[in-house]
Amino acid sequence: PAPQDSPSPPTMVSPLSLHLPITYLLSLALAIATGSPRLFLFATSFQHYLRYMIHYYHRNKNVHALFKRDVLVFKVIALTQLALAFLTSIDWFWNPNFGLFLALFMAAIGYTTSAMATAALGMERTYFGIELGLCKFEYTSAWPYGPGLGGLLPGIPHPMIVGQVFAMLALYSVDAFRTDYPFLIPGHIVLYLLHMFQEIFDFHAGKPQAKPKAVRNG
Repeated sequence: PAPQDSPSPPTMVSPLSLHLPITYLLSLALAIATGSPRLFLFATSFQHYLRYMIHYYHRNKNVHALFKRDVLVFKVIALTQLALAFLTSIDWFWNPNFGLFLALFMAAIGYTTSAMATAALGMERTYFGIELGLCKFEYTSAWPYGPGLGGLLPGIPHPMIVGQVFAMLALYSVDAFRTDYPFLIPGHIVLYLLHMFQEIFDFHAGKPQAKPKAVRNG
């Protein structure tokens, strides 16, 4: 008889592949059942920070593509919800004031700085490509990592995180938003800073990197 092909080994599905759909479906179901839309907001706003810290710690190349997809979805939805929460809290159209415009201007500066930091590094290095050995270590001198505009703008340490924390603090300075959502911005900032310190001290499951993380400024 003709030899039969041996059965293919079963495909291993990472539990992380279920993280995104389960988070949204369960959060939506609980929000509907309790009649509390804010439950969905708080349950889904901080997931990308947890994935940053888990992926940085374990550095599993096999789930890297899944990680990038999930954190992008989590972050886009989290920032969209943050923007909607802010816009629905303030009387921005009927009662404009200088403090509100200043907060929005400062937030724009922070998010622009973070976006320019991402552009300077590139997406692969932004999402731990160096730590996973997918990219070679390179110093980045472009602003905001190094001086810009002929030295008029100083370089910023960890500009991606610093820029976003600055932007969130600017939004949090608006009384109406801070009153309506007193814990939303602090939650974002605490988790972001935890991840920043994880990068600074290179806290992960393997051996320390040959290069200090602080030099990378990412």
